[in-house]
Amino acid sequence: MLNTNPNTSQKKNPALAYLSRLGSSRSVITISNCLKHIAVILGASDIETADWAKLKRNHWTEIKRTLTEKGCSGATQNLYLTAFKTVAKEAWTLDLIPQS
Repeated sequence: MLNTNPNTSQKKNPALAYLSRLGSSRSVITISNCLKHIAVILGASDIETADWAKLKRNHWTEIKRTLTEKGCSGATQNLYLTAFKTVAKEAWTLDLIPQS
């Protein structure tokens, strides 16, 4: 389970940073919905309260398992996992995830 952090708005949120770089409003809506579902799967209430700095490899597996159990298509699973990977990379770039 991903811990929530009530102070997330006080520091750079990698999910919001990712969304801010998307080109079209349709992409923002699509990826925002994916990230909200990912946050919920990992135990947070939404994108803003999820502590994205706590992402671990086992979260990837948990998301994949949950999407498979829900009967999501391979394309949908890939979309979610790409969004997860991009947020994790953004968190790493922002020094929220240790680089060692």
